[in-house]
Amino acid sequence: VNSHLKSPPEDDETYLPSGEKLKFSYERDIRPTILEQRAESYRDIPDYWSHKSILFSSGMAAIATLFQSYFSMSRPTKENPLYISSWSDYFETRMLKNIYSSDIVNIEIHKEEEKFLKSVSNADVFFIEPIRYNWEMEVINLNGFINTLKNESKRGIKLIIIDTTLNGETLDFHMILNELKSIPDLIVVQLNSILKL
Repeated sequence: VNSHLKSPPEDDETYLPSGEKLKFSYERDIRPTILEQRAESYRDIPDYWSHKSILFSSGMAAIATLFQSYFSMSRPTKENPLYISSWSDYFETRMLKNIYSSDIVNIEIHKEEEKFLKSVSNADVFFIEPIRYNWEMEVINLNGFINTLKNESKRGIKLIIIDTTLNGETLDFHMILNELKSIPDLIVVQLNSILKL
């Protein structure tokens, strides 16, 4: 009945219920343009921030793309390694350390909020789950993080990735962006799994 939703066997022509011929070979080839346009209007963004919504097939695909893009911009070396500080505990984000740690990229996943905040003065990238994805569902003091970042962050382009999947609409992202606007050279990414919404 829903054969138009499945990958067509080789050499088969598949048609949508409208009668239009399907022009892709696999679901992953479908262009998510319409969904991305709808996502653009999903949340209001303050005028002083530029934004773009991009859909990925998975959270890890989004995170990997962000990291690889940032690595390309920052060009870490052995003499000037990149430091990623994380307040997260989802099983996939724990794997980041195994995937990306090297002699030019140092990733630290902090178990204690105090140690995470102490890392702010040295970190280039911050990966934050405001509600940590573990059995305790620990909540970070984002105001404390932002204040520390304002006062102690190092110079240069900084990337903050905030995974708001567990927050839903309860996190005031306008407030976060408002508080961060005084920090120069800052890229802020809100990551959200639409599968878990």
